[in-house]
Amino acid sequence: MIQTFAALLIAHILADFVLQSGWMVRHKRRPGVLLLHTALVLATAQAATGQVAAPGLLALATAHLLIDAVKLRLPPGLAPSWAIRRRIWRRWRWQRC
Repeated sequence: MIQTFAALLIAHILADFVLQSGWMVRHKRRPGVLLLHTALVLATAQAATGQVAAPGLLALATAHLLIDAVKLRLPPGLAPSWAIRRRIWRRWRWQRC
């Protein structure tokens, strides 16, 4: 169980911070881009767990989609902006070197 949690956590970090481009973050309000991001979340979860046809992973990706959709509708002060996320990512990358 802890291995599955760790695999899904790594998949989430990959999908939200490593594989999601700045363009995707800026244009996520478009339904197609949001669905593309959700497909990326699902694909990383499937790759991390080694399970392709798992209903739980589909439910997890759907929950991610709904959370992102709600965050996109929040006022700017309540939702994290893509600029803050980008700064955090750059700082993390710089510290790794």
